Amino acid sequence: MRKVIVTAKVHEYLKERLQNGGYEVEYLPQVSYDELSTLIEEAEGLIVTTRLKIDKAMLDKGTFGGVSLFDIAGGMDQVVYS
Repeated sequence: MRKVIVTAKVHEYLKERLQNGGYEVEYLPQVSYDELSTLIEEAEGLIVTTRLKIDKAMLDKGTFGGVSLFDIAGGMDQVVYS
């Protein structure tokens, strides 16, 4: 099953929609950068806020050739990939 990690506080509806779409949702609004860096290897999607800086080092840990990013609150200013 495809996995999405949600690091933001989100409405239950979003989690339900992802699950109905065939995703396993790992809801971790309090996850730290270090914890996420070990979990992201298993994820296909990542839903974040600007609380965590998602940088190239984080994204390169994924085994999927790149993670899909959805910014929930704030801008994309904390998502850095080059």
